[in-house]
Amino acid sequence: MRLPLIGMSFAVFVFLGTLAAAQGPEAQRFPGQPGPPPGGDGCQLVRAQWGAGNQNWDVTPRLRSMIRGNQLNFKVNNTNLGGDPAQGLTKTLRITCRDWRGQTNTHHYREGDYVNLQVVSADYYRLRVMNATWGASGQTWNVTDRVNRMINGGRLSFKVNNTNLGGDPAQGRSKQFVMSWMYAGRRGNQVWREGDYVNLP
Repeated sequence: MRLPLIGMSFAVFVFLGTLAAAQGPEAQRFPGQPGPPPGGDGCQLVRAQWGAGNQNWDVTPRLRSMIRGNQLNFKVNNTNLGGDPAQGLTKTLRITCRDWRGQTNTHHYREGDYVNLQVVSADYYRLRVMNATWGASGQTWNVTDRVNRMINGGRLSFKVNNTNLGGDPAQGRSKQFVMSWMYAGRRGNQVWREGDYVNLP
């Protein structure tokens, strides 16, 4: 039995709409844009406190020294956390983490619990320019250091022109700004033409 032409058109429209929805924001992310670390939602360790009531120790450096292969796995007790800050009281370990969205969350573990966290390095979510050049074929300048100094508040925003990039390496020619960077464990590469705007991440 043949479908009427209108019915077939509607079916194709629904299929395409479903496909676009299935792709979602993840599929539209440009290289280098933030995302969860491979294997799960990684946590950047911000602070850790161990104790009870107003008797607490800052154990952040100790926990950082316990990270092995981007994993934090241990039993919550006095031995692993360096001692007993509140004798006779039931203690809690509070671990504050920052996720890939920039949001902070605090995880609470009672004495005797087990910690199993995926942890990323301190600079995992820091934008770093790996290489940047400005100019035209055969006449380019390396502006990596200059562009790294332009990062402000974790963001890089500027107009691609001679003023911002330190001069004109190819007078009278149409120039390009080429940059590779690391952000949230991912490498990005892009080319901008003179007059374009760079906005990362």
